[in-house]
Amino acid sequence: MRKILRQPKGPTVRSLSLVITEVFGRKVGLVVDRLVGQQEVFIQALPSPFDGLRGNSGGAILGDGRIMFLLDLQSMLEQRRGKGSG
Repeated sequence: MRKILRQPKGPTVRSLSLVITEVFGRKVGLVVDRLVGQQEVFIQALPSPFDGLRGNSGGAILGDGRIMFLLDLQSMLEQRRGKGSG
């Protein structure tokens, strides 16, 4: 994800937190900085012009009023594959 989002490499750590999901029918592990928790949310499509942002699958308003944007991993990886680097 760091490469896709063009973020700098973080510091070397002894242990990693990993989230496992499925994309293109294959299991994928994502290294994350930290795990905050788990919540059930109602996902809403974003209004224009945000609905055209590649790699975003929608958003949700959390119980405390914060907004959470959801990554569309499949479209992000499809875009990366299209560049020939996936």
